[in-house]
Amino acid sequence: PSSSTYGGIAAMNPLVLAYIGDVTYEKEVRKRIVIENPNDKINAIHKKTVEFSKAMSQSKVVNALKDAQVLTEKEWYFVKRGRNTQSSTPKNANVTDYRYATGFETMIGYLDLSGQYKRIGYMVDFAFKVVNG
Repeated sequence: PSSSTYGGIAAMNPLVLAYIGDVTYEKEVRKRIVIENPNDKINAIHKKTVEFSKAMSQSKVVNALKDAQVLTEKEWYFVKRGRNTQSSTPKNANVTDYRYATGFETMIGYLDLSGQYKRIGYMVDFAFKVVNG
């Protein structure tokens, strides 16, 4: 499918979608961790949150979503757009994980900007199962 197939959101730079997806995912993860661990110290909450934000974890989640065949064609389209975008890789992540993490965040950004909040909740639930084992 071409970018015009999916409207204005698809015309956006994938890194802009990833920028939105990053904050959306982080917020949802933080909320869930706080709800599940309301009496933890902030440092413990932060450490738990970081586990979900690492490129390696996000890469693992997006590949598990693909393997479980739960991504729609449109969602996978956005993952691939983000994954294939050239950007500098941080020194604490390998290139493959970082690219898949960017793809995951791009998809979350698309879901957010298109108002698919229940679907984001599903993705976060899935991420908790994958990251927590």
